Amino acid sequence: MLGPLRRAWQRKVDDWMRRHHPRRAGPYRINRRRIYILPSRAGWGYGAGALIVLLAAMNYSNSLGFMLAFWMAAVGFVAMHETHANLLGIEVRLGPPEPVFAGEAAHQPVHLRNSSRKARTALTISQDRLAEVAAEISDCDSEAHLYLRWTPQARGVHRPPRFALSSDWPLGLFRAWSWVHLAQDQVVYPKPAAGGGEPPHSSHDPAGEIGLERGQEELAGLREYVQGDNPRHIHWRSLAAHDQLASKNFADPRSEVVWLDLAATPGHDLEERLSLLCRWVMALHGRRQPFGLALGATRIPPGLGDGHRDQCLEALARHGQG
Repeated sequence: MLGPLRRAWQRKVDDWMRRHHPRRAGPYRINRRRIYILPSRAGWGYGAGALIVLLAAMNYSNSLGFMLAFWMAAVGFVAMHETHANLLGIEVRLGPPEPVFAGEAAHQPVHLRNSSRKARTALTISQDRLAEVAAEISDCDSEAHLYLRWTPQARGVHRPPRFALSSDWPLGLFRAWSWVHLAQDQVVYPKPAAGGGEPPHSSHDPAGEIGLERGQEELAGLREYVQGDNPRHIHWRSLAAHDQLASKNFADPRSEVVWLDLAATPGHDLEERLSLLCRWVMALHGRRQPFGLALGATRIPPGLGDGHRDQCLEALARHGQG
């Protein structure tokens, strides 16, 4: 019985949040209309204690009791004001995220900037009952850096979930929070297939074009310097670090070029074939073998290196996303 009621209530809350807190481009500056505040559990207990003291003072006409009750109320109001002011005016922006594979935890950088002279203390971001406390933002134009953690389950381009920036400083009697929902693309690569065989050893360009040109050499490592080596290939930093000359060793990127073609990849559905291509991209990159990628009309020429790998993985993530 409680399950359907809870889900219906959650849908109403989500609809209200989408209407009143739509996704927006950063940075986002917290204003008074976007801060909510309620007593904490300790705050409710403190208020009940103040009320009991007031009732006892009224019953016994005790001046000291009245003074204590009014003093407790004054402390509570000051704490409420300070908790609210601790969030007011903070600027929130998201940093560039690192791409992840589907099913992996994404760590979205969150930057909090304080543009006032008032120090900000004990700031917390929370999402799905997970919380992380930031360091104090001490002075004007200083920043604190947090990470929003979430786990995208499917490949593609996702947006980070809504999260709350909150604080219960200074006394923990009140909790103030503001909902933040910023637009920031998070590229999620397909999850590499667990099986499916090894990538093809060599293949031809599906469009019949030449992939790599002469001169696109890739650094494969360092080797001991031999007299007569090209001076442009000498790794001078090794001389400074180890007092020994070394030469750069380059791989020939034109040897056994592999073309990975979505149309020729086995699999029961699109996602399975993309996962297998993802596995092959990582395997070919690890063995430093040049490869190209064909995804229908999208063609990435053969290449090597981290940049080429990331370009292919992003193409796999965005394929069919429109």
